[in-house]
Amino acid sequence: MTNLDTLRVLLYEAGSTGYTWVYNTQLTPDSDLDMIKTTYRELPGEGLGGGGKRTFIFEPTFDVFADANQDNFPKSQFVQLIYIQPWMLDQILLPDGTIDAALAEQLEIEYFLADITVEITLGQSNWCRGKWQ
Repeated sequence: MTNLDTLRVLLYEAGSTGYTWVYNTQLTPDSDLDMIKTTYRELPGEGLGGGGKRTFIFEPTFDVFADANQDNFPKSQFVQLIYIQPWMLDQILLPDGTIDAALAEQLEIEYFLADITVEITLGQSNWCRGKWQ
């Protein structure tokens, strides 16, 4: 991923279950990626209560390229998405952004993780989100 790219993550979601994908911002509060948009689209032909696609769109932050020193690149960035009933998340999410798996099991809270690592590199151009570097 360069300063000219966006990261699109598409995940299946069964809306009628109450489960949805949530971006875990607590795990990486100083992220080099900004989530700029999330959308949900029902899949055609699924009928009432059928599933759909959740799309997350991320871009590198402007700050990640502020010091365009070649020695600082590539950089790795971690993103975690959690498939859970959102009202249950606060019960098991610890202040550092990790999940208390033992408590989740005790409370019978089901969740699924999508862990993504992205490599951020310098692009061919020094142009980044509308500003020259």
